[in-house]
Amino acid sequence: MPDVPVVEYMQPIKNYESVKMDALFEDIVDVFLTDSPKERETKIVAVEDQGTITGILCLGDILRTLKELTGAYSRDEIYERSSRLDSYENKNRHEIEKTLTVGFSLKVRNIMIIERPKMTVDSSAGEALDQLLMHNLRFLPIYDSNEEKIVGVVHASNLYEKIVEIWKDSL
Repeated sequence: MPDVPVVEYMQPIKNYESVKMDALFEDIVDVFLTDSPKERETKIVAVEDQGTITGILCLGDILRTLKELTGAYSRDEIYERSSRLDSYENKNRHEIEKTLTVGFSLKVRNIMIIERPKMTVDSSAGEALDQLLMHNLRFLPIYDSNEEKIVGVVHASNLYEKIVEIWKDSL
């Protein structure tokens, strides 16, 4: 990928809905579930703490937390496991209920990935793509030159599209 600045592929952070760092997990799940399945895949919310954007939260963070709480990823698996709570024969009912109750009382700060790689507006798109691939991420926050403030987000899909465009042009 040519040495193109990452800001050319970045979406400004102000374009995203924001949530408070202390928002409850159950409330943030609703933010994602109101969108269509296609929109959920690319949705990001900015995480705000004391008026400053401190991170991002995406569907992958939500799914990872649900997997940890329920041992399931898909909606059907989660439904199947939670519907078992209706059965009196389930010896693990109390344990599952307790896990889900505790899980849904988690806050955004407990489920977001804190240690995402730091890319700045001075980084190249190639560097951003390397970090996305190396850390198996779909989104990266982009910080100002001083690495103090998140100013935008780059989506892996935007970079992949550019690679395909460059490849097609080279044919």
